[in-house]
Order: sequence, then structure tokens, then C-alpha cells
Amino acid sequence: MGRVGMARIAGIGIKKASDDIPPVEKKITRAISGALAHFEEGAGVTEVLFTSDLSAVQLIGLPHDSTPTSVLHLLQSRGLDTSVVSHIRVVRTEISSEARAEAKARHFAESVVAKFGRQRTSQQGPGVTAVPIPVNAFPSSSSSSLRVDCKKVHCSWHKPSKTVWLNFGSEEVAKRVSERFKKGEYKILKQMAHPSDPTRGEGIFNTKAWTICLTGVASDATRSDISNAVWRKWDTPRGIELGTPTYTADFETCATKIQSLFTAVGPLEWWEFTQDTTGKRMKASARFLSEEDAKDAVALHDSPLPFHKTAKLTVQLVYCARFKVSSLIYDAVERQIKGHIPKWKMQYVHFTAYEQSQPPKWYRTVKLEGENSKTVAEAKNVISGIFAGIVAKEGSSNLWHPSLRSNGEISSKLTQLQQQTGVVILPNKAKSQLRLFGPLEGCEWVQARISEILNDQRPANFTIELDEEKFLWARLGGYKRLAVELGPESVSLDVVSKPKRIIITGTETKYNVALSIINGKARANSKPDPNGQDCSACWTESENPIQTHCGHTYCLDCFENMCLSAPTQESAVEIRCVGDSGSCNMVLDIPQLQEHLSSTAFEELLEQSFASSRECEAEFDWNPQELLTSSPTPSCRAARVCHGDTDSEQTRPAARTSRLLRRADKASPQNPALSAGIGAASDESPSWDGRSKEAEDEEEGGRTGWRSGFHKLIEGSATAFGSILVLGLAGYSYHAYYKSHVLRKMENAFAVGYSSVELAALSRHISPTSPHSNLAAVDFEENDWVPRSEQAIIDSIVDGTIKGQYHLITGEKGTGKTSMLLKAMRRIGGEGVAMLEAHGDPEIFRVRLGKALDFEFHEDYIGSLFSFKGPRDTTALLDIERAFNKMEKIALRRKEQVGKPLVLIITGAHLVRDDSDGQDLLELIQQRAELWAGSNLVTIIFVSDDYWTLERLMWQATRLRVTTVHDVPRNTALEALKAFRSRNYNEDVPSSILEQVYDKVGGRLSFLSRVAKSEDMIKASNAICEREKRWLLSHYWILGEDLDPGGETQQDLSSAAMLLAKKLVDKEKAMRIAGTYDGRLPQIPIHEAQQIMTNAAWIKEHEHNNIFTINSDGMVQADSVAMQHAMREICEREGFDEHLQATLDRLDEIESLQRTREITLKDLQEKGVYQANVSNGIISIKLGSVKTEEDSK
Repeated sequence: MGRVGMARIAGIGIKKASDDIPPVEKKITRAISGALAHFEEGAGVTEVLFTSDLSAVQLIGLPHDSTPTSVLHLLQSRGLDTSVVSHIRVVRTEISSEARAEAKARHFAESVVAKFGRQRTSQQGPGVTAVPIPVNAFPSSSSSSLRVDCKKVHCSWHKPSKTVWLNFGSEEVAKRVSERFKKGEYKILKQMAHPSDPTRGEGIFNTKAWTICLTGVASDATRSDISNAVWRKWDTPRGIELGTPTYTADFETCATKIQSLFTAVGPLEWWEFTQDTTGKRMKASARFLSEEDAKDAVALHDSPLPFHKTAKLTVQLVYCARFKVSSLIYDAVERQIKGHIPKWKMQYVHFTAYEQSQPPKWYRTVKLEGENSKTVAEAKNVISGIFAGIVAKEGSSNLWHPSLRSNGEISSKLTQLQQQTGVVILPNKAKSQLRLFGPLEGCEWVQARISEILNDQRPANFTIELDEEKFLWARLGGYKRLAVELGPESVSLDVVSKPKRIIITGTETKYNVALSIINGKARANSKPDPNGQDCSACWTESENPIQTHCGHTYCLDCFENMCLSAPTQESAVEIRCVGDSGSCNMVLDIPQLQEHLSSTAFEELLEQSFASSRECEAEFDWNPQELLTSSPTPSCRAARVCHGDTDSEQTRPAARTSRLLRRADKASPQNPALSAGIGAASDESPSWDGRSKEAEDEEEGGRTGWRSGFHKLIEGSATAFGSILVLGLAGYSYHAYYKSHVLRKMENAFAVGYSSVELAALSRHISPTSPHSNLAAVDFEENDWVPRSEQAIIDSIVDGTIKGQYHLITGEKGTGKTSMLLKAMRRIGGEGVAMLEAHGDPEIFRVRLGKALDFEFHEDYIGSLFSFKGPRDTTALLDIERAFNKMEKIALRRKEQVGKPLVLIITGAHLVRDDSDGQDLLELIQQRAELWAGSNLVTIIFVSDDYWTLERLMWQATRLRVTTVHDVPRNTALEALKAFRSRNYNEDVPSSILEQVYDKVGGRLSFLSRVAKSEDMIKASNAICEREKRWLLSHYWILGEDLDPGGETQQDLSSAAMLLAKKLVDKEKAMRIAGTYDGRLPQIPIHEAQQIMTNAAWIKEHEHNNIFTINSDGMVQADSVAMQHAMREICEREGFDEHLQATLDRLDEIESLQRTREITLKDLQEKGVYQANVSNGIISIKLGSVKTEEDSK
């Protein structure tokens, strides 16, 4: 395994051997709050850049072999200052190169454009021009900690292979060996080989007649390796022939050439090549310095290998996220993480956790890698949530006790609790909170237990500040004496704050004892051991010790708290060692901070450092000569910093103003007037003009006393009237805007293009690579291969050539009605056309109509602004009427502009229910269609499969034109089918086969499309006929003489269907005998069909179920040729006539039993009576009450 490292380019992204730059880890950058911050030793901010501080320029027309260095020389040759250039990126095109240069100067791009312009240079080739471009946003981070980056790519390519031929004398042995290679029983050099099926050579007495070909065999495989692979004696080949390798370059040479492809894209941070001896591919990984370079490198995917032009290089972008977390925390949450690993594996997200390479191993590094940014980001969020833990709280307040700052009794109890439950409890002294890590249930229980422990304590904190003398006393053993006298849980030391201090937790008595000990200054005999393991921050035995480069020891937790406490101080952030009682003062560099802090704590430190530096800069980095003026009101305790422009003011609170005043005193001691002015501005003054507040109140009362109640009434009335007027104007403006906006939206629905409904309908006819904007140029896959005679008529209707009519396009299901309409729409780009599919529910029809017209049916009644119920809040039909009113206005505009009507296509009109609601809906649409057809405004096209739609529309139609779409004629279908098979399958189908296909499925377009694309057309045709037969039998098979009386209604329909089917089959036979059969289906008039069925309504139900069909001439026939074929097979079954007659007899018997009822009435006593009531054919009999003689009188 080889690994090639590349140093980060010095500052500006250009490799310079002479640049004396610090190592890359000594200085880091982070993008925070839209700024790019540079951090160096001590996590201090050294530079902050905003995008407004930068400029970028694009150089076009550079020579093809340009490099960042040559571009830099070109800029220098034009007299430009290249010291401000921060990055140069070169992109090579086919004949030239382009370069992007970024600089830390706002006007650099303007200077470059001014220098180049349209000038040409002989050294850099003709046509070099410059164009200013926007500056890219700063990346989220310069590392992958706590974020997902994509600087890494994986690449692989096939190892060299060769082909091997094995010769056998028997076909049986050859087949057996081939199968064992396929199953992996035989492997060559532990690798699978791909065998072919045995083939026989020439010659009768050939002892090596049977050959199998093995492909993908390793290039270094020998005859011996292949013989050893076929280890069974009875499978030994009689001959072995080796082919030549696909390429001969060695592995290292191949890897170097692949690496050069990536370095041509951009500089690499490292390159890693792995020689996999078991697999068939060579694999390598590369990490770029820039994510942009890594994304550009993906363009090398599927490119030819430089050493093997017929093979391809595979390149995949890898998304990566890293975490550095305490080993203690990782052990506590490891089970939670492992619960997510199976899901991540399914998403191809790889999880890795490893320890530090060098002791002490207090941290674990966790890495996530995957090729899908979304899944890696989701996994990263899951781990972030687990590693964040939960803050222990009681209600809304944090659980905390001051004694937790030292190792005392409470700390011991929490340690025991942690050992018992496995939940890690980490105190954050900087934020005064406890954070819990572990399973959620365990954390909740531990949180409750911590609350009980802390409630038993009553904390009281006392602070003793230490001057230099007292701090020296504490350092020389005084602090340990206090810990012995008062207990370690009662004493804690804070060496980070200024001044340093000792915190006493407990009663006032303990505080007085500590004070007396400190004031007594009893000199301790012992001195701290500089080589001991005591923590330099808490002066106790270090827990999980870490050591800085200066040799001082810290607790792991104390070190983190010290670093995170530094940004809270007033001074600028610079993390320094507090060893040797604060006398070390060595700045801790970035590598040490990264080594001893978790990734979360390190990133938090940088953010706090940035925030502190910006606050410090905002408070102190100002010109001492700025003019400070006092606030105009005596109660304002803030100052205004004026920068010459009175409109640009920045108000600072008084607490910070005092710090500015101290800064001004130090900055301008020679200007006492300025200091005096500032001091005067900051002083509080109870009265600034000699007037008291009481006098002001009296004056104000005098001004208001003269106002009368009448004047107040007039003022209130005017205010109310003005409010009503404004509200009314706002409502009227909204009303006018709404109407105009609705018309604009609806007009756009009829513009060139397609709605989502139309796109969904067109999508099955569009090739996968065709965009929606180019639908007019796409060839139909389904139906264009069959020419249709009706297409010309439909084209004329849709493009507006045929006007003054509305249309009903009817025909059987699958004849291509909708497809022809879609083709006509595609021809004109959808201009002036809207399409929707009908539905049985008027509410759903209303929604679909609104979607097609881009009309949302929002109430445009102005009273709705006042929550008044509108006058048109009623059924769906009213909303449809409103939509038609809006569409009529659009149609009037279009007629004036184009002279053609709008076209509204309603497909599936037969889906509207044949009830009162459905009939009202059809009547509403037809009334509009008649009106619009007469005025040439809108052409409505109904598309229906059922006869009842025609029957309903013909009732009051005057301008209706019916177009019937039939099956494709025989000759047209056979020619199209033959041409399709020849064009797509290179097959010359015999006419006999085509005739058989047409006899089975006819000219139904949907059936022909299915058969034309099948491998065996006869088999596909038989399957269609069999499906139609099963459909008929599952719905309308007759049950014979064993019919149960409960099934009478269904069997009435079934027997009627079979009677009509038998009639059609008999008529077909008669036509064949008479010689008049021409391939068309036999038909009978609808009145005869109703007479055969004995019920006029049944034929429509059968038509709705696609058993029979009724054409526009009122003729009944089978729904398709396949259905006629199914009827023929059923009716020609042996015993069918007897079975049908038995069913009819049984139905007659059941009906006769229902007509005969015997009622036996027994004699009544005491003059009783029966009362019989007849209602809707139902007779109910009950016993009447007996009338007495008194009642009769």
C-alpha cells in the first residue's frame, strides 16, 4: 500500500518550494456567521474575512497547458499586485484553459479587467480576456469534524485479465465443469471465472471436440494454476489454451497514471493505493484539498483508462463526517450506536470507530463514510444527537451544586451512581450543568436520582479573592491545608478568572474558618512537586491525566473547562498554560488543543473565540478621535458614536461606554478635551435644563385642559371613519387584484406548455431522456406505428380549424381515443388546450377542473374579508359554473387575439354516474358547450366508452358532432404489425401468422401493441383471449338447475348475457355459411338485444362491464374480437345449450314460486276481524280489535 502526501499550498493555493510557511496544523480556518476566521496559537483569531473583502475574476482563453504558476506570472507581467492573490484554480477545456483567481482585495477584479480587457498577448496565446465573477461562499469548515465534507473520492479499475479455453472429449464433462465454475466450486487463484456454455468443434474423431471459454481470468494465471483449479480427476481438461492479457502495465505504474489524472484536476492532500490480491479490481482513494476539485474529479467516471482504452475508470465521490469523543462517553453510548449500524449498512454508510494512535487513549475517533450525501448527513445527525447527551434538569432549571467544582462528597455519590447505572455523568464547570450520556431510560432515572442527591444539600458559596501574596501562600501548601481542615468538597480553586480566587461551599462558619486560616498565613512546610500528577488547574490528583508540551498535567475535564472558560473573560482569547501556579503562561498551540479536546469542545472553543474577538473589536477597535455626543434625554444612559454621518449611529449601553472611556483615556492622553467631553457625556444628570419633572406635568395638564368633549368626539369619529375608509379601500383593492390575478393564472393554463395532468398523460409516450419543453419533437412509442384515419379529424378539432361544434369521441376501450387527442395536443404544443378526467363525484370533478384551468375556487366575495357568508356558498355545480364564467372571459380575449376557440377535453365522460347529480353535471356542461359552440369561444370534447353518454347528450343536442373510433382495419393492422416486427426485431413475419393474430385479437390497438412487443405473438394472442374468457365467466357464468333462490338477480343478468352471446355466435356462424363474413364482428340492433334480454336496462350494465358494446348507430356487438372469440368457445362447449336451458327453467321456477302464496285464515271468535294492507306490492295482515256492543252503539 502506497501513500503519497501533498503539503497544503502556501496561502494562495500555488505550490512554492521557497515559501517558509508553518505546518498546516498550526493554523486553521473556520467559516462562522458568514465570515472566514483564521485561528493560530492559543485559538486566537488572527484574521477575519468577509466575502465583501474579496473579489474574483475569470481569465478566459488561456493556453491549454496553463498552470497556476503561469497564470500568476501572467498577472505579474501586467503590473498587477499578486501578493493579495489567495487562490488560483485552472480548468482545462478541449482547446484552451480557464482560470479563476481570488484575491483579498475588493478592487482586484476591476484592476484585472482593466489591464486585460480585449487586449491579446503573444506569450499567453490570443484572446485572453477577464470577466469579474461572484466570490464563492466560504466552506463550512476546513475539516470534516462535526460536518459532512466531500473531499475524498474512491476509484477502481479492472486488473489485467485474459481468456482461457478448456478442451474436453465429452459434452457431459464440459457441461459439468462449466456449471462448477458458475457455482464457484472451481476458482482460479481464489477468483471466480466466467464460463461459457460448451461448444463443439469440427471433426468426427476429435478428442478435444468440446470447449468452454473462461473469461476474467487473472493475467498472471499459468497452466498449472488452471489445472489445480479443476481439482477433480474426472473433470481434468484434455487441453488448456491461454489468451493474451488485456494490458501489461504493472500495478504501481497503473496507480501512478491514475494519480496523475487526479492531480491534473487539483492538488491532493493524500493518495492511497491498495493492492487487493483477491479481488478483480484495483482500488485507490484520493483526498483533495478542495471539495470543488473532488466534485470535478467525478467527471473522470467511466473515462477510458490511460493504459487500456477499452476499459473504464470508476470514480465515486465519498461523503465523510468525523467525530472525536471521549472514550468514556463512547463506551456509554456504544450500544445506542450499534442499533443504527444495520440500517446504515443497508444505506451503504460505513461506520468506523478507532482509538488514538498514541497514549493516553482518552478519546475515540468516529468516522462515517458513504456515497450518498443525504444518508451520511442523516447518520451524522443521529450520532451528533447521541454524543450530545442530555442536560440534567429539574423542570426548566439545570441540576447543579457549587461543590461539584471539586472532588467532594457529592462528586463521590455521582461517581458511584455512574458505576451502578452505566450512565456517564460529566459536570461542565464553565456552564454549571451536568450532562448525561447513555440510554434514554437510564438517563431519566439517573436525572431523578441526581435531583434527590442535590436536594439534600443546601449550597452556600463564599468567594475569597487572592492577591499575589495569598496566591503564593495557597500554592505553597495553603490550599491543601484548607482542603484538610474543611473537607475537599468545600474548597475549590479558580485559577482561570482574574483575580484568582478560592470558593468556599458550605456554612458561614466554614467561610470564617477559611478566612482566619488565610489571614493567619500559616506557612506550609511542603512545596508542590513539579513532577507530580496533581492537576495544574484544580491542584488535586489528576483524573484521566493529560500532559501539555511544556510538561504540566491536567485533568481531562479541567483542561476542557479551562479552555472553554477563557472566552468568557474580558481580555482577548489566547489559551495559555496555568502550570507552575500560573507562572508557565505558555501559549497552547492548535495541535495540542485538538489533541486534548473533543471535536465538539474544540469547535465550541473556536466559535466562542470568534464571538469574543468580534465583541472586543466592536467595543475597542475604534478611532479615539471619534466624536461622542450625549443623548438628548437626561434619562438615557447610552452614548452615540458618530462617524461623520449623523444618519449612521451606533448606540452602546452605558456599561460598555465606561470601558470605551477607559480606552479613550489610554489612547489619547494628549487630548484632555476629548476625555473631558466623553466624561461629561457619560455623567448622569438629574436635570438637564433647569426644569423639574413636576413643572413639566403641570404644563402638560394645562395644555389638555382646554379640550372639550365635543372636540374629542369629532376626533374619535374622524379616526373611525378614516379606519373604515382605509379598510374599505384595502378590501376593494384586494377584490380587483384577485379578479385580475385569477384571469392571468387561467390564461397561463391555456398557454404553450402542459399542466401536470397533461404531463402525466403524455409521460408514457415520451422517451426517458426527453425534457418536457421539447414534447413536440418526441416520437410516440405506443401508437404512432399504426396509422389512424381519424387522426386528421381530431387534429383539426384540437387546433381550432373545425369550429362551431362540440364533440363526443366514442368507441370501445383501448381503441386509442385519448392517444390521438394527446398526439394532436403535442403537435401544437398544448396551446389553447386544457384536459381533465371526469369522475363520478361532482366534488372531485370540481377539483380536477380547477387544476386543469389553474382556478382554485377561492371566494372572491368582498364580504369574506369581514367573515360574512358569501352569496354563492353552495354545491360543486355552482363552483363549476363560476370556473366556466372565468374561462369565458379568457376565451373572449383569445378570440380577439388569435381568432380560434379554446379547447377543453373531458376524458372518461362515462365515469360520471347515471343518476340525478351526474345528469345535472352533464346538462350544465352541455348547455355551456352549446352556447360556446355557437359563438366560437370554446370547443368542448367529450371522450366516452359507454353508450349512455351519447344517449344523454343527444336528448338536447343541436351542435353535437359524434366521432366513433373503431378498431384498426385488417389490412392496416397487418401491414403495421409486419413493419413493426421488421423494424424492431429484424423479423419477417409470415402472413399466416399475422392472419392468426388478427383473427384472435382483431384491430384493437391496445391488444396489437401488446402482441407486437411480445416474443411469441401467437402465445400472446391466446393469452389475451384466455383473459377475456375468464373475465366473462367470472362475471356472467350460469349456474344451471342447482341455482339457489338467493342468486336470482345475478343469474338474470348472467342468463341474459349468455342468451345475447349465443345470438351473436349463431349470427357469425350464419354469416360464415352464407359467405358474407368479412372479419367484422356481427351486430344486432339495440331493441332486439333488449328483447332477447327481456330487460332494457341490462344491456347498458353489460356494456359498462366491457362484455358488449353499443356504437353510435345503436348496434350491439361483442366488446372486442377477443371477447367474441371467448363467447364462441363458451357457446360451443358440449352441453352448453342444455345448461343454459336448465338455468332458464330454474329461474322460471323460482319466479313462479314467488308469485304463488297460500294464506290460510282461521275462524275468528268473538266477532274478530283481519286487517290487510297492500303497499308497494307487499301485503301485511294483522288482527283487528274486537268491537263491543257499546262501541257499536
